[in-house]
Amino acid sequence: MPEAIALVAGDCLYKLVPAGAVPGKYSAFFATADEMSMLKGMSFDQLCDRIGFPLESQQTRRFDIYEVTAKHAITVFASTIAGTTQNGYRQSGGGTQTMITNRSAFSVPVLIGTFPCV
Repeated sequence: MPEAIALVAGDCLYKLVPAGAVPGKYSAFFATADEMSMLKGMSFDQLCDRIGFPLESQQTRRFDIYEVTAKHAITVFASTIAGTTQNGYRQSGGGTQTMITNRSAFSVPVLIGTFPCV
């Protein structure tokens, strides 16, 4: 079951997208700073496996990092990313995703950097 997490105004969440892409207007899945820290130092394959990136999003070796900021107190929901299989390619998942149920409670995504895989 997802875990409810209370955020306060100013709390930030993060999203990795393929370099040059932007998060969709209704994209709901982000990560906490703690989850982003766990990704540092991972290889490209380890990162994609942990967060379950679709194959079409793996056509890069670099990801852009976007940040959204809570405008006011809001509850978000964290859950473990399930394993996936796409075209016979299996990813075990295991990372933590944080779901935003009301994107209007957050700022527009701001590009804050890139995430090179080792």
